[in-house]
Amino acid sequence: METNCTGSKRGVNLPLLAAAAVCTVSAILLLGAAFLRKDIEVSADGTVQSYKTYKTTIGEFLAEKDIGLDPEDKVYPGKDFKLQDDMTIVIKRAVPIVLTDGGVRKELKTTENTVGDFLAAKGIVLGDKDKVYPDPDARLVPNADVRITRTEEKTVTEQKELSYDVAKRENGNMVRGATKIVRQGEKGLAEVTYKVIYEDGKEKTRATLAERIIKKPLSQIVEIGTLSSLKTSRGDNIRYTKQLNMVATAYDASYASTGKKPGDKNYGITCTGIRVREGIAAVDPKVIPLGTKLYVEGYGYALAADTGGAIKGNRIDLFYNDSSKVNRFGMKKLKVYVLDD
Repeated sequence: METNCTGSKRGVNLPLLAAAAVCTVSAILLLGAAFLRKDIEVSADGTVQSYKTYKTTIGEFLAEKDIGLDPEDKVYPGKDFKLQDDMTIVIKRAVPIVLTDGGVRKELKTTENTVGDFLAAKGIVLGDKDKVYPDPDARLVPNADVRITRTEEKTVTEQKELSYDVAKRENGNMVRGATKIVRQGEKGLAEVTYKVIYEDGKEKTRATLAERIIKKPLSQIVEIGTLSSLKTSRGDNIRYTKQLNMVATAYDASYASTGKKPGDKNYGITCTGIRVREGIAAVDPKVIPLGTKLYVEGYGYALAADTGGAIKGNRIDLFYNDSSKVNRFGMKKLKVYVLDD
């Protein structure tokens, strides 16, 4: 048998064999590539998109397709999970939430569905008395306003001053309107225990639990003057303890006024035993005690030293030596001042 210089048998076509080998390898590679390629769906924000990839993990696929994620976003089943053909990747985008915790406002994001899950995911612990709005079972919506009121109850003991009262008493030797402190008041001291409720660090309510008196307050005593003063038409300054508005009449020693005539045993003698004269006034002893010194408007100084059958109640009868003055006097309303002795 003849051979050529290459050692090949006569009649064999080497180029054809090489082409066949290349086709075989290409077919194998194509089959392998088709086997490695995966069809993937991504569901995010309510939309679904289809992709083709040769990547191995979900994380590699997301990076390849430039699908961005915020740190709070979640990917199911996970970035390290190996891709499988015809699988669906779910991306849950975090929504913004405004959280006010104990008066401190924060803007956060979350993928949780309820208020309670959101707080748990953020590691926020609630105390027994803390208040949450909305309710922990409430579903979250974007831009929800979640508020936590931090409530704390404390027992607080404090000292407080006790005010003293002021006792007033009249002093007839002092001019009306004048005052004098006879004894200075002193404040007391008490120890009080409260139950105090704080909300977000601020006091909300306070209730007294107990109170103990450490020092009792001492009352202040103040004397108040009751003596009034009056400047008479003569320019005298008189001091009086009482002013009365009285119906005034006049009388003399005549029989018409007293029922006594000259020569009678008690003619010209008052009921108090002193002789009648100008400056003597007949009064009702139940209103003005006998012996009281008076100043009568339009008459002058007088002494309550007589009585009369018609002088009852708020009436006064003024003595004149002159019967003509008595007749002219008539009946009038006058101010009568009870003088300080």
